[in-house]
Amino acid sequence: MNNYYWNLDESFRNPSEYLEHFGIHGMKWGVRRFQDESGQYTAEGEARYADRDHGNGPAEHHRSDSEGVIARRQYGSSGLSRTSHKNSSGKNILSGVQNASQNLKQKISDATHSRVTDKQTGEKTFTRHKTNLVGKYMEQGMSREDAEKAADKKINTERAIAAAAAVTVAVAATTVAVKKYHDYTRDEHIDVPLQRVVAQGSVEDLNTYTWYGSYKSTDKIKYAGTYGNSIRRKSVKTARDDIAANQLKDYWKSKGFSDDDAKAKALEEVHTVFRKAGDPLPETPLSNERAEAVKSAMKTAKAQTKDMNFNPEVRSVMRNKGYDVASDEKARKTFAKLFKNDAEFRQDVLDTAAEGAKQWGTNASGGKKRVRAYNALLNSDKNTSERKLMKDAYNAFNTNITTQAMHGEKGASIMNKYAAELKKQGVNAIQDYNDMHQSRYHSSKPVIVMPDVDATYAVTSRTMSDTELKGKGTVGNFMIGKAAKETVAGLVAATGVFTLKAIHDTQPVEEGSKDVTRIANVETRNSKIQSMRASGKSIDEISNSLDIPVGTVKSVLYSEIV
Repeated sequence: MNNYYWNLDESFRNPSEYLEHFGIHGMKWGVRRFQDESGQYTAEGEARYADRDHGNGPAEHHRSDSEGVIARRQYGSSGLSRTSHKNSSGKNILSGVQNASQNLKQKISDATHSRVTDKQTGEKTFTRHKTNLVGKYMEQGMSREDAEKAADKKINTERAIAAAAAVTVAVAATTVAVKKYHDYTRDEHIDVPLQRVVAQGSVEDLNTYTWYGSYKSTDKIKYAGTYGNSIRRKSVKTARDDIAANQLKDYWKSKGFSDDDAKAKALEEVHTVFRKAGDPLPETPLSNERAEAVKSAMKTAKAQTKDMNFNPEVRSVMRNKGYDVASDEKARKTFAKLFKNDAEFRQDVLDTAAEGAKQWGTNASGGKKRVRAYNALLNSDKNTSERKLMKDAYNAFNTNITTQAMHGEKGASIMNKYAAELKKQGVNAIQDYNDMHQSRYHSSKPVIVMPDVDATYAVTSRTMSDTELKGKGTVGNFMIGKAAKETVAGLVAATGVFTLKAIHDTQPVEEGSKDVTRIANVETRNSKIQSMRASGKSIDEISNSLDIPVGTVKSVLYSEIV
């Protein structure tokens, strides 16, 4: 562009109307040494490229119909050559550029049309695609003229479909991007009850403590099944441990322990014999006599709890003015500002995060993400930028709300301060990042409700049925088919709602079949695993002795204690 202005008359060279570039030392301006302005080789160019073309001459090497040559020829015929600008004006230059652009577009369009020019003969021939289509239609009995028309019609249709597809993809991408941006920046008002799944008979203080809820239908199914089963297993284990400990405590009372201390010692014995997979071995193994006493007490406890109902409750919690969920951006910024400006808040967050990291360190769910997030938070201080705090550090803070470390005074202080800052901004809940991105639930929009002494709640509750609790509870565990449809239809007809149920094949199994034999073998193996564990064997030792995977041993031990 600067070259064009160099040849203009002085009256046009107004500093406010053009850009003048003097160049830098060593710069080399483009000089055509081997081609003229039309793109043809000069005499020097013909001599230079003759050898490279293996004796065919430069004419053979030059691609007269290529797009590059078309562009060069248009450049030469559009009035844009350097020498032609001497007496031109800015208006003429712009006009020349527009004409050259239009001519170039036409040339490219002609070159890509369904007919092209053969380089040798100059005759117009069809492109390969159109040739194939014409041949196909002529094989079907069409005349050549009709076949050409049909081919043109199909090609035009294909182009229209391709253009529509491109537009659709662009619109879809834009829609997703806009939705993602809105989800990040916009608060959300929820005017429906939140579902909670809790242990049967639990007493809750919804105003004082942070609590979790869900309102999306898929989230309700996941929590009712997966989390509901988890609560039930814990309730059964707690009840059995308590019954067994009450039977075993008399031994320790005879040793001079008080009633509470005797029961605590008895619980230690129960947990030693029926410890979870991965738990460390006791420092002092139990004697065979006490181990047998514990197993006998647990057998009695299982018999007593066999017919007891430990199914959790599903509670519907409605807030008087609904729930106002902070945007992800607002939740993160509020945390970052508190962390930077409130020394007590910052120290409490770091202390509880250090404890929470230990808990999640033994949990494989979302491991890498959690480790990265906790490291980011624990390495933060008041000088950490707000932008960094809004990323992984906040993720760890959000995740840490679920840990036992947050159940003490420090945890209460953290959440009260955080809730107060959110309340000033007109919101009373945040998104549960942990269950959305890291835990096994992968929920859609779970909610964490902040403590608020001024809120009032209307709560309705029901006990879950055994039908709802069967299976693992996640949507991915459903087997879609005739049996599934019939089962779901029956549930809807009986309850009026779609309740959680994993689909199982209920075909009868004949006595003496391979399935029955396999089940008997599994039960024998499980008994051996329990006996070896009770005698003090480690998980690795059991795995090597029975020649089974470590994961199988852990699974059997875990299922036994619940």
